[in-house]
Amino acid sequence: MARLAPLDVAVLVLYGLVVVGIGVWANRRQRNTEDYFLGGRRMRWWAVGVSLIATSFSSVALIGATGFGFRKGLGWLQLQLGDLVGIGIALAVFLPFYARLGLTTAYEYLEARFGGVARGLASALFIAQTLFRAGVLVYGPALALSAVFDLDIRWSIVISGTAAVAYSAAGGITAVVWTDLIQLVVVVFGVVYCVLLVAGDVDGGLGRVLEFAGDHDRLDAVSTALDTSTPFNLLGALVPYGTLALALFATGQQAVQRYMACGNVREARRAGFLAWAIGFVAVALTLFLGVSLFAWSELAPGGAALADAGDEALPLFIVHRLPAGIAGLLVAAIFAASMSSMDSAIHSMSTATLVDFVRRFRRVPLAPRAELRLARVLTALFGALATLLAVQAAQR
Repeated sequence: MARLAPLDVAVLVLYGLVVVGIGVWANRRQRNTEDYFLGGRRMRWWAVGVSLIATSFSSVALIGATGFGFRKGLGWLQLQLGDLVGIGIALAVFLPFYARLGLTTAYEYLEARFGGVARGLASALFIAQTLFRAGVLVYGPALALSAVFDLDIRWSIVISGTAAVAYSAAGGITAVVWTDLIQLVVVVFGVVYCVLLVAGDVDGGLGRVLEFAGDHDRLDAVSTALDTSTPFNLLGALVPYGTLALALFATGQQAVQRYMACGNVREARRAGFLAWAIGFVAVALTLFLGVSLFAWSELAPGGAALADAGDEALPLFIVHRLPAGIAGLLVAAIFAASMSSMDSAIHSMSTATLVDFVRRFRRVPLAPRAELRLARVLTALFGALATLLAVQAAQR
């Protein structure tokens, strides 16, 4: 039996219809793969910026960051400094180069510089890595859905995977960007609402929450300790994590594809720095929600439901505390965080496959309409493969 009220189920269904509807709307605006992959290179920079950060803010990050805040506090936040280093270098050095060449994938340059083997290998490795990651992104929210609805996790995976595939395959990058925008708004609203609810439950309000968190060392955001075994210190955030961020923002297909969807370099840079700023706020709010839930578990009536919760803190709070309607919206937020990452993953794999392999090896180019149909088929295929991988993982 479902643990959510009928109103919650209605909210979830309505949310699913909205995002699929965006895919249908975006589908009507497409004439060729330039529109499908890059939005005709005329996407609004602020929408691209939101989409860029929503791509990396998965359900794993939403639930995991909340759990991290619950267990350890705000230490994750310093990794955003590494993101700033990575995205700053990417926008200053790599972006003008990509724009000048008019690339669609990040790997086209490799063929001109190092030969076709380098391009093919890099693109294939990207597709393989992204496919397995997409499977994890489906599996994460399915666990939450399975717990909330007492539903077999395999059905949970199929439901969440199908929703993301539906609008991604139909609407291309335009649908991905605009649904990412809506999904991030849903996530932020849900997190803020939970923080306010915690403050209302605890005697003494937010001030008492902060006092309790400070007494238990949950508010230290930056550590200067020289510990090479973890990135959760200033050195780890700036050097190893900053290097990883540079790779993601400078050479990752999902990021490069969004830069190229903007009208020019200036707008792409605005999008990149906006993405970092929104990401900083979103991560800070999510971590603080975890800290607040830790205080709620100790200070609020009914807080024992979260005792030693860890990464399950947010799903348990949704089930035990949120009112009808809002609980459904928070479950939708978990799916939103997942779908905003999965849609980008399967769409970028489709782009890389068509541009780096089909176009490159096909002797007779496809007609624009035929190529557009193939792009949609590839997007749906990669979505189905990611869903199957997640189902396989759930059976082990």
